[in-house]
This record gives sequence, C-alpha cells and structure tokens, in this order.
Amino acid sequence: MGNMLVEEISIIRYKKICNKSKKFLFLLFTIFFLFNLLSNSVAAQEVQIYSSQYTTWYSYSADFYNSKKIEVDSVIDILDRAIAQLKIDFGYSLNFPIIVKITEGSCCGAYASVTEIGFSSGNFDSSHKMCDSQFTALDWAKGVAVGEFVNAATGQLTENWPIDWWSNGVWYFPGMAVVQSLNEIGEISLANLWESEAASGCTDYKSHSLYNMFKGIKTNYGWQAYQNAFSAIRQDQINLGDIANNPSELRSSYVLAYLTMGTGTDGSELIADIESSGKVSYTISADTIAEIKNARDLIINAESQNKNVDTVWNVFRGGDYASVEGLLQECENCKQVRIEINTKSDWVGIDETDGEYSKIVSNTQSPSCGGSWYSTGFNQDNHLWDFAQSGGSCCGFNRKIIFTVEVEDIDDYVSILSGEGWGCGGGGSIDVFNEINEKIYSSTCILTGSNQPCPHTFQLSAPPPSCPTCPVSSNWAACTNNITSRTNYQCSADTNYECQPYIENQSCLICEEKYLNSYRCSGDNRQRKYQFSDCSTSWDNITDCRYGCDDGSCSSAPKKLQNTDSEVNEPLKAWNSILETNKTLELAKSQDKETEKAESMLQMASSKYDEGNYTIAEKYAESSVEYIKNKEIGLTISIISGIVIVIFFIVAVVIYFYVNNLNTKK
Repeated sequence: MGNMLVEEISIIRYKKICNKSKKFLFLLFTIFFLFNLLSNSVAAQEVQIYSSQYTTWYSYSADFYNSKKIEVDSVIDILDRAIAQLKIDFGYSLNFPIIVKITEGSCCGAYASVTEIGFSSGNFDSSHKMCDSQFTALDWAKGVAVGEFVNAATGQLTENWPIDWWSNGVWYFPGMAVVQSLNEIGEISLANLWESEAASGCTDYKSHSLYNMFKGIKTNYGWQAYQNAFSAIRQDQINLGDIANNPSELRSSYVLAYLTMGTGTDGSELIADIESSGKVSYTISADTIAEIKNARDLIINAESQNKNVDTVWNVFRGGDYASVEGLLQECENCKQVRIEINTKSDWVGIDETDGEYSKIVSNTQSPSCGGSWYSTGFNQDNHLWDFAQSGGSCCGFNRKIIFTVEVEDIDDYVSILSGEGWGCGGGGSIDVFNEINEKIYSSTCILTGSNQPCPHTFQLSAPPPSCPTCPVSSNWAACTNNITSRTNYQCSADTNYECQPYIENQSCLICEEKYLNSYRCSGDNRQRKYQFSDCSTSWDNITDCRYGCDDGSCSSAPKKLQNTDSEVNEPLKAWNSILETNKTLELAKSQDKETEKAESMLQMASSKYDEGNYTIAEKYAESSVEYIKNKEIGLTISIISGIVIVIFFIVAVVIYFYVNNLNTKK
C-alpha cells in the first residue's frame, strides 16, 4: 500500500514537471520566433529582383519590392527599353549589364558610377507630388533612371567631363538624352512632362541655354554628331582627366573640338551658349578648338603613312596640342641632345650657330619660379633661339632647366647663354648629353657683373668624359635596429668620373599600408595620415572644408548665418548635415566597415548642395547615415539571434535529459 502511494505521488510530480516543461518550451519557442521575426525585418537581406542583357536589379529587401512591384517594374521596363535605344543613339558598345540597386531612403535620390546605378526607395512613391505639380516621384524616377545610365555610359567612355557645364550638378546633357530617348521609345507624355518639370527647381528644361545647346546639336545634326564625338574620343584613347584642371578652358576646348567634328562648325554658337549660361568663369576660343582639331588631323595623317606617332599621341592626349606640328617635323639621321642647365640666372637662351635643321623637342624647368617661357619657333634663321625664362622672380633662384634638341649635323656648334638681367648674380653649370644618354660637355661659369651674359659654346660631337664600369653593390647586411645597409657605387661629373663608394640604408620594417586615425588641417583642407609598407607616412587631402578647417576637423558655418531667414538656414542645415555625415563615414572607415554605398550618397549630397538643392542634399546626407546605422543594427541583431539560438539549444538539451532521467526513475 505504501509503495503504491509513493508511486502515485511520483506520477503526479512527474506530470507537473512535464506540464511545466511543455509551457517553458512553448514560451521559449514563442520568444525565439518573435525575435527571429524582428531580426529578419530589421536586417533584411539584399535580393536580386530582375536580370536582363542590359541591367541586373537588386532591392535592399524582398518585402519592399513586393509592396512596390508595379511601380518598380514600370521603371525597369522603361530603363531596359531606353538603354536599347541609347545604345543605338550613342553608337558604341558598353559594359553590360549595369548594376541597379534600390537602397532604403526617402525621395528623391539617385547616383551613378561607370558600372552601377542606385535609387532611394522613396523614389517609387507614385503619390508623392514633386513641386506641387502633377509630376510625381515615380515620374521623376523613370526619367532619372535613364539619366543616370547616360552618366554611366559617358563615364565608361571617359571620366572627368567638365563639371561646370556637362557633368555632376549640371544635368543638361543627361536631361536632353532622357527626353529624346523617352520620345523614341513611345513614352511621349512622360517625355513632355520631364522636359517641362524636371530641371533644377522644378523648372522647364527649355528655359536653360545649356539644355537648348545639347538639344540643338541633336535637332540640327542628329545623333550622328554625338556618335562622331564619342567614337573619336574612344578611338583616340582620350582621358579627359589627363587634360588640365577640371573645370578649365583647355578641357572644355577639347570636348568642344570633338563635339564639333563632322558638323562643319567652329563651335562659336556652342561657346556662346556655354558662356551665357553663367556656369563658366573663363573664356573659350574658337581658334583653340580649330587648333586642337588640326593637331589631331596631323597625327592621323602621319599615322596613315605608317609613321611612329606614339609619342605625339601621348603629348596630344595630355593637352599639349600646340607641340604636335613641331614634333611631326622630320629629319633623316637627326640626333637628339639633352642640355641640362643648373642656374641662378634670371634668363637662359639657346642658339644653334651652325647647321640647316634644328628643333627644340621639349623643355622643362624644376622647380618653377614664375615668369614666362618664350619660343619663336624652331629652325628660324638656322637658330633655335630663343627659349628664355623672364621675370625678376627667378633672380638667384637655383633651378634646373632641361632642353631636348634635335639637330641634323652632330658637328654643329651650340651656344648657351645665361644672364643676370636683373643684377642677381646668376651663374651655374651646364651638362650636355648626346642622344639623351652620353655626356659630351660639362662646364661652369660665374657671372662677374650686372647684365653680363655667361656664354658657353661647344661642339656637340666633342669627345665626352666617361665613367668606368663600377663594382656591383654588396649584399644587404643583417638588420640592426630595424636598419639594413650595403655598399654601393656612384660615378658622375660630381665624382670626376670616378667610382666612389657610398653606404645605402633601408628600413627592415614592413608595415600595413593603410590610413591612420590621425588628422590635421592644411589651409582649408582636412588631411589624414597614410602609412606605407616601409612605415613611412604622408598626409593626404581628404576634404576641402567649405568654412575652413580647425584642429583636424572641418569648421561649421559661421554663427552669423544662423538666423531665421529660410534661404540661409536651408543651406546651413544641409551643410552641417553633410559635415556630420562625413564624420560618421570617417569613423566607419576607421573601423573597417563597408561604406561604399554611403560614400556615393554623400557625393550626391555634395553635388545637390552645389546645385542649390539644399533640401535634397540634406536628405541624401541623412540617408547615408541611416544606411550605416542600419548595417550596424542588422549585424548586432544577427549576432544576438545566434546567441539566443545557442542558449535555446542548451536549455532544450538540459530539459530533455532531466525529463528522461525522471522517466527512468519512474
């Protein structure tokens, strides 16, 4: 009887434990399910939503795409059809497919690189009215998708288009291409809406001279004018980034030279449109445009005669179109001579005193001391005269001037004159090298009186002094205090053409190449320290601070701007938002976090700020910060979710063994 009572009590106790365990497990499962649901909603994964021969689309979450499928698909349809049309219009092949990404953010934002386009999710809101008109955010998104593709397409051709009238904040060429391509694919009502509403400040594109300029080229010459320009740029391997500064008169002249090829015009009308727009701060000359096109024609003509024009092309591609004609002059069996002049004189001249052919191929000066170079041409009255540095600022300035001269007769006599035109002492040394590498002359001259020239006359074929073959370097010694050394040898005019030993040292340290968390100011530039593999460091400019730089950080706007005037507060708020976003990005970079998308958004914020769209600039900056924060939250929740799963597993195992043990006892 006693045993039965004990057994009944055990059964009752067992059932209670089982019931409690079931409730606990149910509660644990519920908590895990809710937590996992929250984790998935916050740390949504980027998903591919579409792919074709032209584009591959990604959304920051499947839920967003499913909720806006009709709107997103309408933009996808228009972009694919427009790309197929623009491929024909532009006349050159592109690197496909273009990556298109939808990121979480408010209306209205977009960006483009040479391989990727991005949009904010708020762009697909068909109920959002732009500028209190019938023009919606979705209408804007359809056109801007095409325009950002145009930026990517021209960027694949060459980057660094003129930022004052072609790219970045000025959207007149992309705007023209959007309107034209929408018309061509049958989206006429959208094209008309875009042309009348989508320009900066919700203005009519037709009220802007630069838009009318690009449209006029298409109207008067068809897409053929653009095809001619794009084809020639690609064929000539032009990289606009190698031509002067951006913006500059020279870079704009090169673009206009290519843009007018095949139109039969000199570019005067285009120059008038550009200068009347108020976007440029310099004067463009139709004569410069003609000279650029003529220089290109000369190179192509020489190339058709199987002449080696590689060097000439490189000079032209670097913006020195003026040297092309001289470089293409030919001379059978000519010799090149390099003349190095080390001088403190105010001016230097070179004169070939004999011979029928001579040409100055190039000249350089290092370091520069101001003044102006003068050239009266080559082979003028059998003289190379005159290349001279003029201006009192060079007086007593120690600098090296290098002439490369081509002569027909190696027995010519050449005179080098250096003078102290401003009574500054002058003097120096001259070294002459035959065919660039063999020294044939060396001398020094000290000026003794004001305005007295220091003449050097020599025969180019004079027998040169030469160095013997020096011993090879010794092996590197073992490292001591992180320094290794070896014995090396040098021979030059400075050593009287004798091999002289010297000790060469180098660091044994190997450091990781990266940016360090050290900042400073240099004028209005914010600089960050960079570490090289040999552990040496340098300071790089990372930000041009609009309101100055102080103690390694960009300064905020002056307090005097902080009033109630909305026209001042809007740019102030936008600029401060951009500054704060830049600090957040720098912190994220220092922690090795992924910031590429956020940097693109910040670049668009700066571009919109320069354009005057302060509200949109502020939204871009805020979207950039939101993106970084969402990435951090997603990672944190993913880690916590993993920890919860492990805890859940451990608790479940403990309960299982506990219940099983009770059952065994029973």
